[in-house]
Amino acid sequence: MTNNIDKQSFGEAGATIVVDGNIPVGQYCAMQCVNSVTITSIVAPLLSGNSGITLPAGFILYTPIISVSGSTGSISGTAVFYKAL
Repeated sequence: MTNNIDKQSFGEAGATIVVDGNIPVGQYCAMQCVNSVTITSIVAPLLSGNSGITLPAGFILYTPIISVSGSTGSISGTAVFYKAL
């Protein structure tokens, strides 16, 4: 029997690709950088000092990420946001 953590680790809830823009409304469990990504704003309750951080290509950030409107999260670069269950 699998639980939600197992399902999320395989991306079973789906994913959203963001290119230089706003993070769509939703709850995400991880962000994977396709290329170098600069976080311009993000709501990640467990991540402090998260604005202006540049992450390298291939980096995966495992933390809850919440976007309630386009203004609550944006990036510069390309990243895959994995949806939470």
